Amino acid sequence: MFPKDDTYQAVVNVPGRLYMDIKYLRANYTLDIKKNLRFVFLAGGEDQDRESAQDMEQSLNAWDGALFFLPGTGSKSWSPEVQFQSYGNRRFNWIAGANYFHESTSTIGYYDNPIDEKALWVQPDRSTNAWAIFGQGTYSFSNRWHLTLGYRYSDETKEDQGGRTYICNNINGCVPEDQVLPTEDGRMVSRGYLNGLPANYFENTAVYPEDSVSPNDNKGTWDHHDWRIGLDWDLNDDTLLYSYLATGFKAGGIGDVYNDINPRTGEEINVRTSFGPEEVTTLELGWKQRLLNRKLDLRGAYFYSDYENMQYASVGAIAFTEHYQPLLNPDGSYQTDEFGNIIWGWVTAPIVAYYTQNVPGAKIQGLELEYDWRAWKGGRIHGFASWLDTKITDDWVTKWNYDPVSYFGLGYEESVDPTNELLEVNLRGNELAVSAPFKIRMTVDHAFYLDNVNLAIVPWVTGYWEADSYLTIWNVDRHTDDMDFVIRDEDIRYTDDRRESWSMWHAGVQFYTGNWSWELYGYNLTNEVVQWWGGAAEQVAKGSFSMPRTYGVRFSYQF
Repeated sequence: MFPKDDTYQAVVNVPGRLYMDIKYLRANYTLDIKKNLRFVFLAGGEDQDRESAQDMEQSLNAWDGALFFLPGTGSKSWSPEVQFQSYGNRRFNWIAGANYFHESTSTIGYYDNPIDEKALWVQPDRSTNAWAIFGQGTYSFSNRWHLTLGYRYSDETKEDQGGRTYICNNINGCVPEDQVLPTEDGRMVSRGYLNGLPANYFENTAVYPEDSVSPNDNKGTWDHHDWRIGLDWDLNDDTLLYSYLATGFKAGGIGDVYNDINPRTGEEINVRTSFGPEEVTTLELGWKQRLLNRKLDLRGAYFYSDYENMQYASVGAIAFTEHYQPLLNPDGSYQTDEFGNIIWGWVTAPIVAYYTQNVPGAKIQGLELEYDWRAWKGGRIHGFASWLDTKITDDWVTKWNYDPVSYFGLGYEESVDPTNELLEVNLRGNELAVSAPFKIRMTVDHAFYLDNVNLAIVPWVTGYWEADSYLTIWNVDRHTDDMDFVIRDEDIRYTDDRRESWSMWHAGVQFYTGNWSWELYGYNLTNEVVQWWGGAAEQVAKGSFSMPRTYGVRFSYQF
């Protein structure tokens, strides 16, 4: 039974759990080697452990999926960096150095689907090793004009060693045959059998058949040359104009290796998921200004970023196998022979995976204005306003993955079939996710100083507004003409990915005395309901929402 209409209720039968422990260490050593030359050594390390449990389908259907990460899941990383810096030179200042980064992660987790399949992942050593050399210098032609040139070479390797995926399903012998029952949807494991097993039964690798174990070893290496050129002009003591043109790079990645054997043909299926590096070229023109006897600080900028192969996380079918199961009629009932016996046969089944794609081309441009005004003694008004324009600029023909079952009236197999021409879409011209064209934020506070008791009291209030935006890259309402949706255009708005404009108010009061400070605050005072991310499944909108009206107290101590 579903709960009554309540925004902050969820239909969950797997209690959520999150445990995380993080230990980290940072170090900074500086040595003045000689006049105008400094040596800097930076180092850091981190050790993280994690466990979690998550309900995956919120009981919206019978698949009853849950995702668990078990003890042994975590990561360790460390990174040293050396720098040589000039200082004190009025004409030319520079920095040069090198850094190295190593991270090793381990994952023990599984997807629990009592009806169809269990999948256990054991990845003891997935690592990243990256190093770079860099240098940048600024030459001052005069007290007003400054030219900056920079260069960086990056090299990164990602590798999975010893990773294994274990599968238990209705056909590979993991479950006794007499415990697999025919159903209207195919076959399912007997609930009585599952309920009699220990809760951690499928966490043991020994229960999985040998031929269900897939190696996950994978490796990828990328390198890149990046540069920066900038020109700054100190118009006067209170005005700076700046500009730069630079490139950037995000390494590619390795996904999982999917191995399977088609039980009908014996054909081995091996798919290595990976994605390429993301590259960007950015132009920025900016301005910094102090006005009203330096009581008002203004900062403005225009930026334009041109992306190639922007990385985008997705889910879909990466290959197909076959399952031997009862055949169904178009209305979902069993096919039977003349004697009423259920007819069994081979049915094409997708291998569905989470993976990352590369968007061929995209742009992001915008204007930003920040302000900080000490408007009266003890008073302050600060915030920002921005305009943002995002767009997929190149043809990106891909498979429609926004609730294809409901939007096209398809069965599951058809909805995940990447060759289904009905689902082919070109996303060129779409906006990027969560990229509102306009945003405004303002905070007003005032400090009351009580010198006789060494106390400062600062009440504050913040208002925020954001224009309409899309929660995903699908931009559903833009495709009512080029896609054959079975949902009527006027009904699209109930499950599409468009988020209407929204605003929020927060307020509080801070107290400062000596090294102590504390704050009484209220978040979302008008109790707005804002969706942070969104999607849809089986014509039901899904996502996470803002916290309701919340009050609290914060304490801090500086030492």
